[in-house]
Amino acid sequence: MNGGWTLSYNANLFFTYSSNNMTITNDIGKVICTNVVASTLTCITNSSANVSCVTISLTVAESGGKDVWTNTMSTFVKFRN
Repeated sequence: MNGGWTLSYNANLFFTYSSNNMTITNDIGKVICTNVVASTLTCITNSSANVSCVTISLTVAESGGKDVWTNTMSTFVKFRN
């Protein structure tokens, strides 16, 4: 995906980050996060090419008048059987 990422899990479930729209949506198209100015997704795979661990980082920005507020969050996910 150009300008974003998609994280797929289970059967046909996923989250998608769009840098053009500055949003993260889920598999049914519901917007779950807005004003995302930057986000990275790093996948670590094992020898069978299955995703085993994921690090997701995102930065959200809001502005009002002369003030700009940002918040950055990062999380680590390890998939289980």
